[in-house]
Amino acid sequence: FAFFCIAVFAGFDALSIIAWCFRRIFPACGFTPRLSSRPALGLIFLFACVFGYGRYEARSLQTIRLEIAVPGLPEGTNRLRLVFAADFHIGPQTGRNMLRHTVDTILSERPDCILLGGDMFDDAMRGTPGDVTELRRLSAPLGVYGVLGNHDAFGDWRRPQTMLREAGIHMLADEAVAVGPLRILGLDDPKAREH
Repeated sequence: FAFFCIAVFAGFDALSIIAWCFRRIFPACGFTPRLSSRPALGLIFLFACVFGYGRYEARSLQTIRLEIAVPGLPEGTNRLRLVFAADFHIGPQTGRNMLRHTVDTILSERPDCILLGGDMFDDAMRGTPGDVTELRRLSAPLGVYGVLGNHDAFGDWRRPQTMLREAGIHMLADEAVAVGPLRILGLDDPKAREH
């Protein structure tokens, strides 16, 4: 929000400078652009609304349940309950209570296997020991697997990967593992390890 406010005021000041220059260069034309603060205040209000909605949306967990028939499974294979979760963005924007609620929600589904699709940490902060404690609660009979996302790789991808491994999450990087009757493939972001 602060960034958007600064951008609006910088733009407003730029327009004021252009208007001042116009008055100096063409004093005889009689046209004087007048700027009011209403457009700037309107933009600030608009950005505040967008920011508020984004913050609300980021804190609203969505649970979508799908039943998928997988042909070719061995005879007598029971149903598997897989939970896929991604984009935790642990850091300044996601507090411990939100992380705890997210982990509780995942565990309440009683998954056979948990899959984490990356962006577990925020760019600005790569997590704390408390975050790792919350992530350690993730468990499932067939295991917990994850991949790095682009946000995890900003700066140094080794630290987020190490923290996730210490939390008991099996990190996959361009490899497949057998999970019950299935094989799970974890593909790495090709640019993740360039940072």
